[in-house]
Amino acid sequence: MEQFDIEIRNIAFGGEAYGVLPSGKGCFVRGAAPGENVTVEIISEHARFVRARLIRVNKSSPSRIKPLCPHAADCPGCSFGHVTYQEELACKQAAFERFLLGTEAVEPTAIRPPCPAPERYGWRNKIRLTAEKGRFGYRGTDNVSLVPVESCLLVHPEINSVLKTAVPGKEDFLELRRTPASGVIRLDEHNRKEVIFDTLPGYGDLPVPAGAFFQTNPQVAALLVDEVIRLIRSSGAGSLVELHCGAGMFSLCAAAKISGLTTCGAEITAGSIECAKRGAKLFKISGRCRFTCSDAARFYRKQKQVPLLLVDPPRAGLDGQLLAAIMRNPPETMIYVSCGPDTLQRDIRKLVKSGARVVSSQLFDMFPSTAHFESLTLLKW
Repeated sequence: MEQFDIEIRNIAFGGEAYGVLPSGKGCFVRGAAPGENVTVEIISEHARFVRARLIRVNKSSPSRIKPLCPHAADCPGCSFGHVTYQEELACKQAAFERFLLGTEAVEPTAIRPPCPAPERYGWRNKIRLTAEKGRFGYRGTDNVSLVPVESCLLVHPEINSVLKTAVPGKEDFLELRRTPASGVIRLDEHNRKEVIFDTLPGYGDLPVPAGAFFQTNPQVAALLVDEVIRLIRSSGAGSLVELHCGAGMFSLCAAAKISGLTTCGAEITAGSIECAKRGAKLFKISGRCRFTCSDAARFYRKQKQVPLLLVDPPRAGLDGQLLAAIMRNPPETMIYVSCGPDTLQRDIRKLVKSGARVVSSQLFDMFPSTAHFESLTLLKW
């Protein structure tokens, strides 16, 4: 395959470094850093770009470090393991700003500085590994080969302790979840619906289904909740509608901290809604928090005037029906929690056409060392 020397311009969302070939075609390569000159070997070619393998670093960035993980070259998890955390955060912020400014509807002054993670490693409270031929591991960067993993730098030390002694069972995967109250649980088809308690620092224990989604980085999740509560307070709204509410984390924490706030949340998963209701009883705020098992768009269409809307959709962003419902009946204020800057960009473009303006947007580094991050955007009509 052909080799070229290129200058690395930035790290794109997804964790690959980006440069330009002599032909003018864009080139994506893992393991390089902005400002470096590297030799790459083309491994796949597409209409507008190529993907390449890093052969050597000819001019090294001052931010380059030796990766702590022995699997850094083959595992797609720690995309930023070869640079300092300061450089990682700067690269993520730059990628986030490119998405926001690409909407042509977000002023640079609306973009806030990023919220860093307190810890770069040991933060993850859940791990899912593939089981294959008596070994556990992650799928490699080629999405085919298995990278055997005996321990992972990202997960909590208690998970790594269990991982060392785990043996393959009937499932073709291994999924471990850790909470302070329950310790490390090995999830399987029998216990996924069991209710466990996960701790959000500063807020307490929240009941959640063992196999359901809950923020994998409790420390940064608490910082995110802190900011959501600040935005709710500053809005002056006395009621909150939350869509894709899961087990009710935002509604429960906000109602517990803001006297008199009433909330209603909707989530399609029945087990999560039952946990949200249970959480309201534990927090002694059942009279101010309602939770309904419902499709988000169907639930929102039943709302009349909405002073404050909070949405926390999956990575795919707001589905078309929900987006249309919001645009037909826009809230006064909307808080958009996103884990996909590309779909956030798409949705902002549409919401602005319905009269919204972006007041502020901030990156929260929920997934340090990886290519991903969370964000919090405030819109007003």
